[in-house]
Amino acid sequence: MLLLAPSYNDADKFGFRNVIHNGDLHEVLLSDLQRLRGEVYLRDGAIGASQLTADGRHVVAADSMSWHIISLNDFGKVRGCYRHLAYPATVRYEQMMLSKSPLAQSLEWGSACRGAVESLLQQSTIDNLSCAEVGGWAVAEEVRHTAEALRIALTGYALGDLLGGCLGFGTVTRRNCSAAILRRIGARRLCLGDVELPSYFDPGYRCDMELLQFDSRQLNPKYAPLKEKIRAHLAALPVVCAGVSFIRFHEGVVRETKAPLANRHAA
Repeated sequence: MLLLAPSYNDADKFGFRNVIHNGDLHEVLLSDLQRLRGEVYLRDGAIGASQLTADGRHVVAADSMSWHIISLNDFGKVRGCYRHLAYPATVRYEQMMLSKSPLAQSLEWGSACRGAVESLLQQSTIDNLSCAEVGGWAVAEEVRHTAEALRIALTGYALGDLLGGCLGFGTVTRRNCSAAILRRIGARRLCLGDVELPSYFDPGYRCDMELLQFDSRQLNPKYAPLKEKIRAHLAALPVVCAGVSFIRFHEGVVRETKAPLANRHAA
């Protein structure tokens, strides 16, 4: 396994011991995990081919700003991934991806969703915890019915711990028991007081979803030893940081060179 860090300096301040500053490697690995997501989501019917890039990648804006947990096979091919988008303490509900979900936008449950999230954001400030949205969880077909999906999810909890403790949120599909697996290890449905928010249908992903809340300090005791074992190894994992990418630089030069002369002068 390895990690992608969202910026050039993020990994250095959290005590990781194997930090690699290589923008091109980060770009390649990010593209590979986006391609895996595209394959998995398309096969599951969660998205259509029109929602992928020309080279088959499933890309969301949060990818470039997030931590990513990546599982590789023996040939270096991405076989599993998980996204952790960390927010500053000043984040507002409207800035979060979940605020755009069908449940959050509904007349019946929209205010309850806002209230539940804002209450937890306040709690994260009181407890001096970071806040994050998790998602982009996908595993290749050959490891779907193995412990790999569970190991990736537990690594997500361990990463939250290592980043200083974390209260997290996620819009999680019920397809392939994804939401059930996360609830089994410690997540629970988003609640406002004693009221549990229901599952909902997301037409964008063509499936039933659940809005889950996570606390890296609260894990099913059954999985605590495994999480601690993962956490002990986490600081030694390779962490590839985004930075200057000569791939992107070259693509930019090519685009500029091919642009009409009038457009370049206008710019």
